[in-house]
Amino acid sequence: MIDFGNGQPNKDETTDVSHEKLTALFKYLNVLTGKLEIINTQFRNLSFFRPLFSVTGATGEASEVLLIANNSKLETMAGGALLYPVIDRIRIEDNPMLDVNCSHVLENYATLRTIRRNRVNCGCELDGSLTTTNIDTIPDNCDYIFGKLEISGENSPNAEVLTRKFGKATNITGELAILNTNLTSLEFLSNLVNITSKYNVYAEEFIEQFVRIENNVMLERLGWDKLEVVYMSTVSISANPKLCYTVAELDALLYSEYVNVIEGKLCAVIYLFVLLTTQSSRCQTKNVSVSIELLRPILVVTNKTAKPSAWPVSQIIRRKEVEQ
Repeated sequence: MIDFGNGQPNKDETTDVSHEKLTALFKYLNVLTGKLEIINTQFRNLSFFRPLFSVTGATGEASEVLLIANNSKLETMAGGALLYPVIDRIRIEDNPMLDVNCSHVLENYATLRTIRRNRVNCGCELDGSLTTTNIDTIPDNCDYIFGKLEISGENSPNAEVLTRKFGKATNITGELAILNTNLTSLEFLSNLVNITSKYNVYAEEFIEQFVRIENNVMLERLGWDKLEVVYMSTVSISANPKLCYTVAELDALLYSEYVNVIEGKLCAVIYLFVLLTTQSSRCQTKNVSVSIELLRPILVVTNKTAKPSAWPVSQIIRRKEVEQ
């Protein structure tokens, strides 16, 4: 049975139309206004919907426009795709054989999505605060994070567990909250490239989305060397008395147009001098000017308060100190 009641086709276990007939029936279907539901079928693919470009809900309303659930044999959607930019809610869940095609899904279903318990889900969806009790419900090696990543309180997972879950994550679409923990670093997100908040334009009430890092008394470093962009999120970082930032981290955080507060200090500036064989170089510290000649290539790392005696002087032929 194919039900077009209320303007929406509904396919379920009672559907008795063949795949070939459905392909012929829908070959000119490009846009559907309403809702598409595919539930409890025995189809292996949905290629009969390949021409379908868009499903839209009623104008001015937020609605779930696509539901694909409990299809035990379904392996692919419409030739690996199905629909293009979706601004309404979609739900694809409990299809144990389904690979939803991550390149398509991540590009087109990045906002109001529920994609869970399929063979491939294209990211991890988070709903609430993570604790030592519920952290094992999250898959390891999440590369994309959707929803709200919240770590709060004494019952928070330790850094090793968080790294196993999120160490490969490059993107957060949603919110981030690190509150009242004993973490010393947030390096479990060291591969993070961007944090983006998405807003529902049809929502009756505007709900602000945040990057919040607050009241972490042991926190010293973010460890986000790869972070490039915080977009559309309100940044609020405060009451972390030991926290310092690199210039690159601050640059990414300040990319957001919405900053409530960023408290802390700059981490010690590190100067790197690559000094080549037979070359002379003159480097400055706070109190000492040093002329150096080298036998072979050497990397000297020092901060602005380091003393020359801290350098690897065994590789220096001649060192002349001049008090300033």
